[in-house]
Amino acid sequence: SSSTYRHLVFFRGCVAPQAAGQRRAQSQSVGRRRFGKQALPRRRVVAMADDSASSSEDESNLLTNPDVVTKYRDAGTCASAVLAQLARECTPGTRVVELCRRGDALVDAKVAGLYKKARTTTSAGKSMKVEKGVAFPTVVSLNGCAGNFSPLSDDDTTVRAGDLVKIELGVHVDGYMGICGTSFVCGGGDARTDATAAKEAAAAAAGADKAGK
Repeated sequence: SSSTYRHLVFFRGCVAPQAAGQRRAQSQSVGRRRFGKQALPRRRVVAMADDSASSSEDESNLLTNPDVVTKYRDAGTCASAVLAQLARECTPGTRVVELCRRGDALVDAKVAGLYKKARTTTSAGKSMKVEKGVAFPTVVSLNGCAGNFSPLSDDDTTVRAGDLVKIELGVHVDGYMGICGTSFVCGGGDARTDATAAKEAAAAAAGADKAGK
């Protein structure tokens, strides 16, 4: 499924440049530290067998492969272009959830024309179309929210002038990712500070109190 693939792409292009035998020895060492002299769990034994079988694929994922470098570059170029466009569309009054949706839609549109006829080969020798699209869902975080804010569809959080906006998103081409982010003040000028927000809240409370009297 696509959700499963999105988890897998985080590992596809991040292969450590070492032989399978070295990794197997490290796995055995970790197993001994965790489980003593008793037999390793079945799951770890299976993982070591898979590690050995995938050594040839590991070599093809290194940066010495020009095709890998090209796909990383294409993913990064797409991610940067989408990020810049989404930042321009971030205006006061825009709902955060709409910006998140817009970012993912821009990613899909941007990669649609890449590798349309190209094929890639799996470790099992099966030929398949080159997968591409969202590697890291668009998140838009405001002010004191440090990051990874991806609201539900009915969330009414809205960007206001002076908000400090942080956008992050990621694109993958055949599992090779380009992830980027930026931060800026919506509408330009100085960012809204906690002190400013506190003054506004106090003024609003005072106004409500007077109206009640």
